[in-house]
Amino acid sequence: DSFFNVTPLRVFYKDSEGKNTIKAHDGAVLLPENTQKPPAVRFFPRSDGDYYTLMLTDPDAPCVSKPTFREYVHWMVVNIPAHGEVSHGKVICPYVGAGPPYNGGTHRYIFLLYLQDMGQLTPTQCHEAIDHFKQRGGLRCCDWAKDLSSVYGDDPTPVGFDGFKAAWSPFVDIMHESA
Repeated sequence: DSFFNVTPLRVFYKDSEGKNTIKAHDGAVLLPENTQKPPAVRFFPRSDGDYYTLMLTDPDAPCVSKPTFREYVHWMVVNIPAHGEVSHGKVICPYVGAGPPYNGGTHRYIFLLYLQDMGQLTPTQCHEAIDHFKQRGGLRCCDWAKDLSSVYGDDPTPVGFDGFKAAWSPFVDIMHESA
């Protein structure tokens, strides 16, 4: 479905030395090593009483030529209050940085921001979401939001989005060995 970026996101990572800020915007190509810690995400809400859900998904997993997972959920935070501090929301999927495999192509990493039209997810809904997203791969974030019309409304569409691209680097093999 088409949608408009009515609540634009500003996404910033620190470089691998923690010094320089790297903007993850409009498909910029980032090194996987610079995406291993959660980014700073800023957005400007429509109203003070709103709550939001932020998702980071890779639609190219495990490789661009054969994306059998179709989506791999790298991060999900719900119940983010209107002031836009992601750290004040409830983590459903802890953050996992980019890690495209060798010869896996250049992956897209997409941030999606949903307005929770009907308020916060309940503790029970949060628990169910944590269970649902445990496997991370092969899940569709948009379908999950549609299934929760009691929170996201009858036709949930993202109100904000942005993204970056990343390809394999030698760091990815080191990262996978230590995991």
